[in-house]
Amino acid sequence: MPDPDDLPAGASPGTAGAAFGVALTSAFLPGDRRVLVAEAAAGPHAVRCAVAASDVLVVAITAAFPGWRRAATRLLDTAGPLAGRAAFGVVTGGWPNSAEQAPAWLETELRHRGGCCLAPALHLAADGVAGLAAITAYCAHWRPLVPSLIGLARREALPTAG
Repeated sequence: MPDPDDLPAGASPGTAGAAFGVALTSAFLPGDRRVLVAEAAAGPHAVRCAVAASDVLVVAITAAFPGWRRAATRLLDTAGPLAGRAAFGVVTGGWPNSAEQAPAWLETELRHRGGCCLAPALHLAADGVAGLAAITAYCAHWRPLVPSLIGLARREALPTAG
């Protein structure tokens, strides 16, 4: 369980999104961790402000119930434009029905909304020890690339001359 001071903005302690956000940015100095985890029903204004101030966005959705796509769309609509942010997705539940649908849908949505999303979304069967091991392995691979992805996202957000 991460230290509460290490939790990214928007993260609920003990969730896959919180563990993912901490593991992904653990090499950053605490003041350099401008990461938001979008996973809960926080106030729309707070979510938009946090997205505007973030460099890294972790979108955590649960695909274990029939309305998961509608709920995730609402969350992303609340977040607003994602241009200039490195975006990562983590999907929990829904196994095996959503094994291919939810991660692919989330990756497409993050790109469509302007996020720099080069990493495939991580799909976990459930939270817990097995999920934490998968998060740790995934983030160990992507963590060194996060500063470069942030730079790429910022460059992609710049308007082109023309």
